[in-house]
Amino acid sequence: MKKLFKVFDGLASVIDHCCGALILFMSLAVVLSVVGRALFRISYDWLEELCRYIHILIVMLGVGLVTYRGDQVVMDLLFKMVKGRARIALDLFNHICILIFMCLGAYWGTLRVMSLMAYGGKTSSKAFYSWQPALTVPIGFLVGAVLTLAVVIKLFFALKNSRPESRSLPEQPENGEG
Repeated sequence: MKKLFKVFDGLASVIDHCCGALILFMSLAVVLSVVGRALFRISYDWLEELCRYIHILIVMLGVGLVTYRGDQVVMDLLFKMVKGRARIALDLFNHICILIFMCLGAYWGTLRVMSLMAYGGKTSSKAFYSWQPALTVPIGFLVGAVLTLAVVIKLFFALKNSRPESRSLPEQPENGEG
């Protein structure tokens, strides 16, 4: 099981580095675009459009990373009220809901890409087919689903291996105090 989680950790690390490289590329592309427009009066619409799609891809991949690391925004009102196995079970339920959402997003995103492929249109800059930038959505949701599945597996085994809490009443002192 540890080998499986090493694979998931490796996948998360690769995605993290890819997002960093994409941010670097996007920053350089924006600087090039601004310098080209300001100094040489050359503007590439496709470069700005590409930066927009890269930004969407970074966000979509980042959702999976944040969920895998447990850094997502949660309303912890319920989590503060429960402890032990109940807390693990609640966290497991939460991540199962996220997993369902991710799978549905990947499915609907894939349907959208397939319909755009059938349409065959191009984007506003005419540099990309309309299905190419739309591919960022199902890819992001699919990566998020895989990483969320890793968290669900981890929580399932944590719940399975945790000891149940004692249901008996606490002992009362014999002398009647308390």
